[in-house]
Amino acid sequence: MKYVLGWAGEQPISKNYFWLERYIYHGNVVGNVVSDQVMWSDGGYLESYFSDNSIKEMNNDGEKLLNPKNALSTIRNSKKAIENFWKTTKIISKEFNKNHSLKKMQKWYGRFYSAELLIAAHFITSREEVMYAVECTLYNHLVEKIGEKQAQNMFGLLTTPVHEDLVFRELKDTQKVLKNPSIKNILTHLRKYPFLAFNIDSEQKAIVVMKKRFIEESLEKARVEIQNSIKRRKELKKKQKHYFERLKESRIKQLAVFVQQSAINRLELKACWAGAEYYLLPFFRKISEIAKCSLKDLLMFYTPKDIKEILNKGNLVSSEELQARKKYMFVHYHNQKIDFYAGEKALQAKQSILDPSLPGKETKEFNGMIANMGKFVGKAKLVKVDNMEEIQQIAKTLTKEHILVAGMTNPNMTVLVKKVGGIITDEGGMACHAAIISREFNLPCLVGCKIATLVLQDNDLIELDANNGVVKIIKKVIK
Repeated sequence: MKYVLGWAGEQPISKNYFWLERYIYHGNVVGNVVSDQVMWSDGGYLESYFSDNSIKEMNNDGEKLLNPKNALSTIRNSKKAIENFWKTTKIISKEFNKNHSLKKMQKWYGRFYSAELLIAAHFITSREEVMYAVECTLYNHLVEKIGEKQAQNMFGLLTTPVHEDLVFRELKDTQKVLKNPSIKNILTHLRKYPFLAFNIDSEQKAIVVMKKRFIEESLEKARVEIQNSIKRRKELKKKQKHYFERLKESRIKQLAVFVQQSAINRLELKACWAGAEYYLLPFFRKISEIAKCSLKDLLMFYTPKDIKEILNKGNLVSSEELQARKKYMFVHYHNQKIDFYAGEKALQAKQSILDPSLPGKETKEFNGMIANMGKFVGKAKLVKVDNMEEIQQIAKTLTKEHILVAGMTNPNMTVLVKKVGGIITDEGGMACHAAIISREFNLPCLVGCKIATLVLQDNDLIELDANNGVVKIIKKVIK
């Protein structure tokens, strides 16, 4: 069996369990047809791989999105899932108190579990493997109309969202905090945009991180960025209208608008799974007390199954098992079941099942999908963390000579994107965050590279050719 990297990052195992269980419980949502997937975690940095056959399954299931009715219902249902998620978390946040009985905790966690599982199910629909049929059909229509030479530029232009997205709304609201960066205003901002505190396990840490961010920002700088963004969107909207009228094909417009809507929804879905634990910190803190572990360990190394066992039966995860998980974890979904390994058993499973699929150290170049055209030579900067505290530290080391290399980008990485000369990610299609933000800042960008974080290391000199979809390693760093 050949496995291909789907995404990578500093990811809680609980999130990734949802990614697997969605195939069991939400097979009716487009894209949830994966039959074989493996996950490998080394010290909390997790890599997730799809089998070749699973990629074909997603490609085939994604053809349903070529039907306009299916495409429309997919967008509507994902929006409903988002609304349901925040309605659920707000009810839990409002009604929870630390004196609740175990029975009440079971009820609240059950509701949270169901809401997040549905978010996970809809999140996969905008992955590049599922969107493949839509994006290929749109591209082929453009080639037929205007030729291959112009199609690539036009493809990026027509699939870039023109409406305000989550990142832009957060930037606008940042102005309010910059005018008065009080703790109260910072906490209000975090409650509205909890994804900013992804992987942060206390309100105090979140406040410190956000204070640093607002110290480095300025009201004038934010205003200029907002004005430039509004100007770009107006120009883009005008260009899109012109080209849609010029092309005179409703099918092109329908497909392009669907990709745009999927991109905006994907950010909203990502904000759900990235922001839930911070939004519900008191709730999860109580669970960690019942589990007799730290909140950080609960969020990073406990599965939904563990939490249910703790709340329903009082079955705790042993300290030996927890230490093993903190070292290595290997999870294999196949035959509609999940095999879980920790410590040395995880390492053995990885060596047996996954290692034969990994790229060799001799790799000199690889390909990716062009998200925004351009060419840039610079030093690779691998980002393997997702919490804002560590991201801020990395930002201080970046210059325009760097190329950001990550499993995927998240909205809280915008501070990094502003400083680099290009972007390379393992995950992503035209609807992913990296693709959108690269066009926002006009940076050369390749997404869906699959092996970038596996073969590149910090300060490798590389050529990012986003005109031809190729990354070349010019000089490797010798360790």
